[in-house]
Amino acid sequence: MSEQDLYRDLRRIWNLRTEFNGPKVIKDLDDQIADNYQRLKEMDRAGSSSENWRWYANSDYDRAKNRSPETIVEREIIGLTQALGTWANQVPVNSGISEGNNQPSHIDLVHRTTERTFELIELKIDSKDPYEAALQILRYGLTYRLFRRVPTLLRSKQHSLTKKLFEASHIHLRVLAPAEYYRQGNAETIEPALREGFEHLLKDEDWKMDFAFLQFPDWFRPKSLELTEIRQTLELALVGRGPLRRD
Repeated sequence: MSEQDLYRDLRRIWNLRTEFNGPKVIKDLDDQIADNYQRLKEMDRAGSSSENWRWYANSDYDRAKNRSPETIVEREIIGLTQALGTWANQVPVNSGISEGNNQPSHIDLVHRTTERTFELIELKIDSKDPYEAALQILRYGLTYRLFRRVPTLLRSKQHSLTKKLFEASHIHLRVLAPAEYYRQGNAETIEPALREGFEHLLKDEDWKMDFAFLQFPDWFRPKSLELTEIRQTLELALVGRGPLRRD
């Protein structure tokens, strides 16, 4: 399936980065999303579903059939935190803002960390491309910015935390993965550049956004664990997540 129209040409911009000029990359990605939205609006294809940014925590999955480590970890995180009411998963961001039959994109996890601070999290277990994961969460974060710039796009009124999300003072974009996910490549080299990019992009705004790679503790290797072991260790792993480290 081709890339969604709201995100057309983002991968091209991302692949053209040279020496990773963070401010230029972030601005170019943001401008492209805005241009794509304007084009769809002119074609009368820029409506927004009330499902976008709805707050919903779903911990259900078929434990007998579903062996995807990412789905298992995601749903188990929601199961562990559901009583807190501060986590949501599979949050749609662009439903209705598309041309043709493109499928909407979803953020794996959204976490309210304080009254006015939220994390948007791209969870990775299987794949081995931190750069692609970074682009995924960047496009969701910049779509969030589009919704703040065009308030009429936000139609979800299903949960008070959706309103809180769009009143946030800080949005933290995060890729969260086991430590071994980052063994290849130099993900840590683009992290400060992207943070600088957001500082430039939002320097005149009354809210902020940043980016970071996060890792689970070194001992957490969900692909090698049985489901019962994941349940026993995931709570500790979630609490122990932290910045990307190089030993």
